[in-house]
Amino acid sequence: MLYKKKHNKYDQLPETKIHLERDIHQIIEKNLDTFFQLDHISTEFKIGSSRLDTLAFDKKTKSFVILEYKKRVDDGLFDQGLGYLGLLKDHKANFLVEYNAKRNRHFKINDINWEKSKIIFVSPNFNKNQTQAATLDLNIELWQIRRYDGIIDLSEIADQNDAHSIQKNKTKDTKLSQNYYEDHHHDRTPKTFALYEQYRNKLNKFDNVVMNIGKKRVSMSFESNIHFVVFYFRKTKLHIQVLTTPKTSNSRKLIHSTKKMKLPNLSHGLLTITDHTDFEYILKLIKASYEESLPITQSFIANFAVESRKSEI
Repeated sequence: MLYKKKHNKYDQLPETKIHLERDIHQIIEKNLDTFFQLDHISTEFKIGSSRLDTLAFDKKTKSFVILEYKKRVDDGLFDQGLGYLGLLKDHKANFLVEYNAKRNRHFKINDINWEKSKIIFVSPNFNKNQTQAATLDLNIELWQIRRYDGIIDLSEIADQNDAHSIQKNKTKDTKLSQNYYEDHHHDRTPKTFALYEQYRNKLNKFDNVVMNIGKKRVSMSFESNIHFVVFYFRKTKLHIQVLTTPKTSNSRKLIHSTKKMKLPNLSHGLLTITDHTDFEYILKLIKASYEESLPITQSFIANFAVESRKSEI
């Protein structure tokens, strides 16, 4: 709430309702430098099947920023944000070409700090799950906008417990993550979440890893190849599925079940963990699975299926 002094008293300023998403769009985009210290690149930038409200660039961190505007609570907001982070990861060249063309620059892919690129959602309201998730290790920020008579109040949702606002010029040093579970992973507990986090922190360093979030699992693949690891969340334990071959080491007998795949010499191996014991050993199994997945592209799978059908005729 804002108050204005009048005759030695302070009267509460009435809030002016924002009726259209377009109004938020215009307010923010015309004041990008003032509000966020960002350079505008494009409006409604189209990439793939998505159309981004505002594409901007942070000169300080040399990273891209996508801004999206909502006039009401959007339950699919974090899913959209994770999808846009995936676009930034998978279409680096497209974003770079757009920036160089609009800003008359000659940046190369390695000139950009992709790990700092982020998504900003601006809306009058967010739901409880979203405000709680705002402090997770994500490159997604939530900013609440309020309009009064000639005044704009813009504040970031930052506190997990009471979702109070912080000043708009405060920045966060966050890293890319995909740990949004409030709506998806009802079976996860702080314990299983912590188990997953330890592996996720390491896997973030792998090249071109794409995450897919399901109802009770998180799977990872190299670009569009087959999944090299799948994490299944349970109340008291975490299941980890990896690719195995006849050469896979199982000296500690942690892989307790395998299921043969249709692809030659490949199986799905399943591990179950309840604590951080054997972390380094399991990480080696995941790394080996990652390396096995590199040559297995979608075209490879399609060609293998065709050849298999031919041999059956």
